[in-house]
Amino acid sequence: PNTITYNTVLLALANHPTKNEHSFCPAEKAEELLNQMGQVGIIPDTITFSTVMDIYGNQGGKAAALRAEHLLETMEHNWLKLGHDHARPNIIAYSTVIRCWAQVLNDNTAPQRATAILNRLE
Repeated sequence: PNTITYNTVLLALANHPTKNEHSFCPAEKAEELLNQMGQVGIIPDTITFSTVMDIYGNQGGKAAALRAEHLLETMEHNWLKLGHDHARPNIIAYSTVIRCWAQVLNDNTAPQRATAILNRLE
């Protein structure tokens, strides 16, 4: 397997319903695959991270938004501090995390978190 293979499996998870009768959680499985990639020496790219963040966006809720934001911060760190150009955050990654925060209801900090992500683009 390679990055493309993992990204294809992640896309299948992104298209899977978040709620089903088998208590299967696509976001948890996506996170497992992301960790597995690192363990076997396969380097996640921008598409990998963005797809996992999108899966969290499909899940919804504050915990999912926090997790997606953490992945964005990981991308930023890997790019800025470690020079990993293959996982450079792009407009899709930032927009995905903003969407995650936009879906968080009943939390007064969500709009500020979304705005802070937007401001990191400038």
